[in-house]
Amino acid sequence: MYTNILNPFIKLYWRFVMSGLTLAYQGKDMTLLNVGYATMGDEGLSLLGNEEKEKLDKYRIQLYHKIVIENGQVDNMEGKTLLETGCGRGGGLNYLAEKLKPQYAIGVDMTASQLDFCKRNWSQKLNFLQGDSEFLSQTVPKATIDSLVDIESSFFYPDKTAFLREVREVLKEDGTFYYGTLLPYWQVNQLHNLLTRWFQVEHEEDITANVVRSLKQDSKATANFIDQHYPWFMRWILKQSWGIEGTLVHWLISNRYIQYKTFVLKKKQVFAK
Repeated sequence: MYTNILNPFIKLYWRFVMSGLTLAYQGKDMTLLNVGYATMGDEGLSLLGNEEKEKLDKYRIQLYHKIVIENGQVDNMEGKTLLETGCGRGGGLNYLAEKLKPQYAIGVDMTASQLDFCKRNWSQKLNFLQGDSEFLSQTVPKATIDSLVDIESSFFYPDKTAFLREVREVLKEDGTFYYGTLLPYWQVNQLHNLLTRWFQVEHEEDITANVVRSLKQDSKATANFIDQHYPWFMRWILKQSWGIEGTLVHWLISNRYIQYKTFVLKKKQVFAK
């Protein structure tokens, strides 16, 4: 994929951005870094309970609910092991752990400052490990994970093939992969071919329109939050990263040059190497 060309620079750049993001603001009200998901009725929060609707991260929380709980048709993970790659500040993993009650919940991320934030702020029932998702089996033993979640993080992995291969390695034989990603429209078929190489597609959905609505609903609050809590030299890149209305990223998503695809995938028993 296109990111292979800039492999080392992308990792270095995003590690710098995410470190700065976390070090500059330590508050627990902002715990998720995705673009969010809005339903098409009312205020766009019909998947959430009243408590979640009051949170700053409400649309970003709802994205996790949509991809894992609704699309995956799962209401509990008791006795199971849940892993999130690119867990960031840990808000998504914490939400899933509270709702689904897995026996073990593990977050993996490359950025030390984000992992420090997670360890300070979340329950000791959650485990956080530093590691590179393109080499996931060096951090997590093979064939030990029941459910693996990656929400947008893989957009920044230079080698998508290596990442997907590693996901398959760490999943148990009946393991499930819950996957949400932004990608340029010209890479959609390429991604689908990669996924079907190692996984059986149980559910696939384009939620670009819901993401655009989420960004519209949430742009003012998120922009105000950035202006209030981050120094001036960080604001431009943060607003781009969150797709605030008026940014290039927002325009690209709104016009479907960048699309949002979600998948629920089962590990294939027989696959093409």
